Amino acid sequence: MRSPISLRRRCRRSSPPLTLTAGDAEPSSPGPASYVLHPRPQDLGPGWAMYARRCRALLPPALAWAAPLLDPEQPRPVACGHAQARALLLWHHQLPSWAHVSLGCQHTRAPGRVPASR
Repeated sequence: MRSPISLRRRCRRSSPPLTLTAGDAEPSSPGPASYVLHPRPQDLGPGWAMYARRCRALLPPALAWAAPLLDPEQPRPVACGHAQARALLLWHHQLPSWAHVSLGCQHTRAPGRVPASR
């Protein structure tokens, strides 16, 4: 029998990669690395809409760019820079449990950048 940790790792590997919708084409020139924040409504099931409404109502004006991420009916991934991702996740972390949704964060390498050798 496999341990719960190995099962969880196996599930993560088999999940399809995140793709953004049309209009999010790769830039032709090298730019800074970015992050893709994505909603995880499957973690909360039917409760997602209720928690997303509560969370979105508390969203400060400085984080209004993240509103599509917290849409109760059709949540969408949002691409952003490091500072924006950090600000949103720090704000989200301090929310009360009755307004806490499940979010994922995926780091994307800058185009043209080669990973460091190990």
